[in-house]
Amino acid sequence: TFFLIFWLFFRCWCGLVFFPEKCVNPAVSGEKSENTLKTADFDFDLPPGLVAQHPALTRDASRLLATERASGQRAHHHFADLPQFLHAGDVLVLNNSRVIPARLHGRKIAGKATVEILLIEPAQHSTWWAMVRPGKRLPPSTRIALHDRTGQPTSLVTEVIEKNEEGHARLRFDGTEDVFTELERLGEMPLPPYIQREAHSQTKADIERYQTVYADPAGSIAAPTAGLHFTEALLDQLRSQGVEIHALTLHVGLGTFAPVKVDSLDEHHMHTEHYTLPPETTAAINAAKAEGRRVIAVGTTTVRVLESAAQTHMPLA
Repeated sequence: TFFLIFWLFFRCWCGLVFFPEKCVNPAVSGEKSENTLKTADFDFDLPPGLVAQHPALTRDASRLLATERASGQRAHHHFADLPQFLHAGDVLVLNNSRVIPARLHGRKIAGKATVEILLIEPAQHSTWWAMVRPGKRLPPSTRIALHDRTGQPTSLVTEVIEKNEEGHARLRFDGTEDVFTELERLGEMPLPPYIQREAHSQTKADIERYQTVYADPAGSIAAPTAGLHFTEALLDQLRSQGVEIHALTLHVGLGTFAPVKVDSLDEHHMHTEHYTLPPETTAAINAAKAEGRRVIAVGTTTVRVLESAAQTHMPLA
C-alpha cells in the first residue's frame, strides 16, 4: 500500500516545499528542550531555476511522489496516476475554499509613491486589515487612490485608519459600501512571492489555475494548493471507482504569508484561520474510521481542520 504525500507535494506550481509556519496549533511552552525545533532546521538550498514560474500544461500533468510505507521505496508519477493508488471505499477530503483577488494596487494621493495592498481579513464597519507596502511610508491618515487590475485609475479611495504591532494597516474604503464586491475588477490573485509577476500583468491562465476546479465559498488569500491538480475528469474517475469525495472549508489566511522571524518555532505566533466542517463530511469520516477504511486529506489545510476537530472530538462531531 502506498502512502500518498501529494498533500504536501504542491506548495508551488510544482515541487516539494514544506513551510513549518503552516502547522496547526504548534506547542507553546516557556520551557526549552533539546527537542525544540529551530527555524534553521528547515533551511535548504532551492535554486531559483527549480521554482517553476508557470504551471504544467494541464493540471494533472504535475508530478506526484508516492512512498511505500513498508519498504520506504519512493516512486515518481504524474498526478493523473492518482486513481491507481486509491480504492473503493476510500474517503477523499478536499478544501473547497475559493481564493479572492486580494492584491490591490494604487498611488498615494499626497505624493506619487505606488502602493501594494494585500487584504488579510475583514474588520468592523466595512474595514479590512491588510499588509501594505511600503509600510513605513503609509502612516495613519494616508489616503490611496486605487487602480483596477489593468492599472487604470478608479474612483475608489482607501485610507489607513490605524496600524497594529505587526505593521498591518486597517483600511477604510470610500466610493463603495463593500469593497469585497469590487475585488473582481480591482484585485489580482495573491500569487506567492516566488511566482514572479509584474503589477497588472496577470494572465487569464494565472487567474484560472490559481483556483481549484471545485472552489466554492470565497475567503482565502492563498490557494489550498494541493488541490490545484484535480480536474473534473479525474474527480469523476475517482467517483466511478467507488472513492467517496467530501469537502470542508478552511479560508487560508495570514499564516501563509507571515514569515517566521524567531529562532525557535515554539515562539512563532500563529494567526487563526476560520473553517467549516459540514455534518455530511464528519459522518463520512467517522463511518470510514469505524469500518477501517482510509481517509485521505488533500493538502495541509485539510489536515489542519481534521487535526483541530479531532483534538476536541473523536469521533468527529
